[in-house]
Amino acid sequence: MVGACLLHIIGYYFVRWSKSFILIISVEREDSSAFYNDVLDRTFANWKQYSLQIVNVHRGQKRRVRGTRDYNMVLIDSYESFVSADLVAHTKNNNHNEYYYIFLKRSDAMLWPVMQQIFEYCWQNHLINCVIQIQTDRGELQLYTYYPFTRWQCGKAQIVRITGLNASGKMSREMLFPSKLKNFYGCPLRVAIWHIPPFMSLSTDAEGNVQLDGGCESRLLKMLSDRYNFSLDLRVFDDDTRGNVFPNGSTTGVLKMLNDRELDFGIGSYHQNALRNSVATSTVNYYQSIISVVMLRSALRLSDSKALIYPFQPNTWLILFVVTIAVILGVYIFRHIRHTTVVKPFTDVFISMLGMPFVHMPPFKELRVFALSWIFFTLIIRSAYLGFLFHIIRSHLLSNPPTDLNTLISRNFGIIVSERVNHIIANISELKQLNHTILQKKPETYTLEYLLNLPPEEGNHVMGISAVDFLQYQIRARRLRDVVKIMPYDLLGFKICIYLAKHSYLSDQFNELLIWVRDSGLIEYWKKTQLDSGYVNGKWQAEDELFDMAELKTAFMAVGIGDVIAILIFLVEVFYHKYFDHDDDNDVLVFIN
Repeated sequence: MVGACLLHIIGYYFVRWSKSFILIISVEREDSSAFYNDVLDRTFANWKQYSLQIVNVHRGQKRRVRGTRDYNMVLIDSYESFVSADLVAHTKNNNHNEYYYIFLKRSDAMLWPVMQQIFEYCWQNHLINCVIQIQTDRGELQLYTYYPFTRWQCGKAQIVRITGLNASGKMSREMLFPSKLKNFYGCPLRVAIWHIPPFMSLSTDAEGNVQLDGGCESRLLKMLSDRYNFSLDLRVFDDDTRGNVFPNGSTTGVLKMLNDRELDFGIGSYHQNALRNSVATSTVNYYQSIISVVMLRSALRLSDSKALIYPFQPNTWLILFVVTIAVILGVYIFRHIRHTTVVKPFTDVFISMLGMPFVHMPPFKELRVFALSWIFFTLIIRSAYLGFLFHIIRSHLLSNPPTDLNTLISRNFGIIVSERVNHIIANISELKQLNHTILQKKPETYTLEYLLNLPPEEGNHVMGISAVDFLQYQIRARRLRDVVKIMPYDLLGFKICIYLAKHSYLSDQFNELLIWVRDSGLIEYWKKTQLDSGYVNGKWQAEDELFDMAELKTAFMAVGIGDVIAILIFLVEVFYHKYFDHDDDNDVLVFIN
């Protein structure tokens, strides 16, 4: 009967869930060894071609047997034999929870206290998915598990019998290994948090108790608490206490407290990285941020001399110069052909560009058309130029900001960075050649504050490096849009998660909800309610574009058409005077507005 039951568990459950599993035999008494040998003989008689690893534990021998231990069948006869199997040594560094199907051979008189010991051991070592099958003295097979959180107690193993058979006499996976963490019944979890807006903002009530006051991760923490019905035992830490990992594997700060089981998890802009993952378990990342560069706008502002030529691009200025010279030469050519005297043509051309009137009316029709086209041309050019110049003066328009990191490096800008962000960007080789100012034991939000407090002559030659979320939040909260500018390119991306102890019982349960929160876009929605993301992507204002030939082609077409018409009229008059009118014409040629 026992052999048939074990074969059913293997064939109907384990083989369907995994490609392989481990069978562990650990017994103390000879009669138990004989019993299990008989059971396995009967079981293997009907064995199919499944991948199976058998581990026979010999008491007193400590030997690590390699293998994937996600699904385990453990055959024991006492609490001591269960401990001798040393299951924890093989899985203590896992980031997920395994499954243990334990068969306990014991007399009825000792079954209950032994099961209690085994389940307490499982709970102490975060083996959350454990079930024990027994055979009573009457031959009845029974299945038990434990619940660590109930209405009556918190963090203690309470034995519960599993009875959920369906109509076919078979149990689903959820019935065989029931989820024990869907309801914590208000039991407290110890949470490490940080005051780090915009991710998490904290306040204290009249009694001095810490309260979650805002931020997307504060909302996430409340959602976890409400969803799984646990209370929050909040522990506030300084930003420099997240913990370091040393080459020998030792840790400090919150990371050490997690592994010492002094905390259940930590949340608050916790950057996910490989070094932390080597000593702690991270949940799925639920938010991805970027490291950006921020600079003072004064470092990018146009000088007075540059502002005067900034409205037009260089090719536009070149064409304007060519057209002006062509007009002046045209006036002199007309004077030479007409044998007339032109009053200050060079001066008249330039004062018309400034909107000032001419002195006299040109005596010839072609010169009048020529003058009108020039006046219309200068009107358009002057209006466009003065309008853009006014915009530059009024809005303190910036010159074209550096478009990439190499431009900043070529200008030899210094770097202001927090100790935390400095670890993230340490592998960017281009930044190593620049002068660093590392803000030791300062929160990441202090980077912008430090930049703002620098003297202008120094602040205009440095750049701050920080997570864009902190920059957006401070710019919005302190109304700094006209003071600083976030560069429109990213240095590096990083992911944010919750950190737990290695092999934490919370990992699978939290990941289930966090995946849903991430995929539903809730984090992004919460972020938009607090951050001024439009400041970076440029949606909050129209981009300033310099005038190019595409915008000024109408003016150039007008002056070109006017010149062509003036030349045609001039040719007609020359032809007329040559063949039909022989009177000399020595009128003075002048431009009049």
